[in-house]
Amino acid sequence: AMPVQRLTKGARCVAPLVALFLICCGTPDTVPPRTSAEPGGSSFGEPAVLVLTASEPAMVYVSFSGTDPEIADENTISGESPLRIELPEGVTEVRFFSIDLSGNRELGIRVEVYLVDTTPPEVALTGDAPEPLGLLEIAEIEWQVNETCDYRIERGGDGEPESGELLEEGTLDAEVAASIEVAAIDLPDDEGALSIWIHARDWTGRVGSLEVALQRA
Repeated sequence: AMPVQRLTKGARCVAPLVALFLICCGTPDTVPPRTSAEPGGSSFGEPAVLVLTASEPAMVYVSFSGTDPEIADENTISGESPLRIELPEGVTEVRFFSIDLSGNRELGIRVEVYLVDTTPPEVALTGDAPEPLGLLEIAEIEWQVNETCDYRIERGGDGEPESGELLEEGTLDAEVAASIEVAAIDLPDDEGALSIWIHARDWTGRVGSLEVALQRA
């Protein structure tokens, strides 16, 4: 018959101690957390809040400076997960990671890019305002916008887009000069002024407008 293996006195003592340790202390946590961003990298036309949430209780470290966040670094913001932060105006590269309660650091640095633009485009004249026009004269209105926009130029209207007669429309890049000509014969016969409205709409849907008043000499 095969011999039966029996536990020694020492082994009988160790086994219950191991079991007791596992019951009291559990298995050591060696799994690093993973942090998610809500919303993910995107563009906004209004103030937006970023929420960084770790997969377990953890401290989140984040940098808006374009450099990797570091513990105790002056360019690093930190807080318990979930960490809520209002995104700044403009383009921001957000870098972040988490460290859980066991000291496990997230693998690598996560990166998301955001664009927040809450300001409507600015439409401005690049030349002098038109003088009163003689009977056969033509006014040239020179203008530009400070960001790439779709535009509409209208005659008359109440200052709202599509409330006047469309003269021209298209897309114009930032700081690129544009112009449109209006003849005196298109002006009212009386002494009243004719409003030429230039409306510029950016990618967020925000509209900036400029009114140019023309009248006969």
